[in-house]
Amino acid sequence: MTALIDTPVATSPAARGTRPAIARVPLGRVVAVELRKMFDTRAGFWLMASIGIVNVLATVAVIAFAPEKAQTYDNFAAAIGFPMAVILPMVAVLAVTGEFSQRTGLTTFTLVPHRGPVLVAKALASLAVAVASMVLAFAVGALGNLVGTAISGAATVWDISLVHALRSCSATSSG
Repeated sequence: MTALIDTPVATSPAARGTRPAIARVPLGRVVAVELRKMFDTRAGFWLMASIGIVNVLATVAVIAFAPEKAQTYDNFAAAIGFPMAVILPMVAVLAVTGEFSQRTGLTTFTLVPHRGPVLVAKALASLAVAVASMVLAFAVGALGNLVGTAISGAATVWDISLVHALRSCSATSSG
């Protein structure tokens, strides 16, 4: 007779019917992917480029058409702020709708199956683009103020405070 010894057998997670825990994709990586997707398409690239182009065109328009006394930093900021209020919401809309028009939705939601982090990443990427656009707008406005007053010979007027600038930023980005 043969004696059977009952020894425990090590089973893999697949043999037990459970899956091993899969590490989640870090939010920073998802935000970086969303930022890259904003610039990768032709429409996205030209929308981002149009932010800089419109800033320069609005600044040149103030230099060319505004009288000497109206060439103040506040007027440059206002001239740049109006087109930015139109373009920046389009960035957020394209971030969300571009997922479905470029047929990347299946890939995105397969790699990150929960929609929450993807939507948060899209919002953070849109916010990052908006902040960078506002910094660019303030820099172009300041350069326009310096160049415009140098051309006209008028005194350079910096008539906007930090509080006023931040208030105009929040009004532009929310409007």
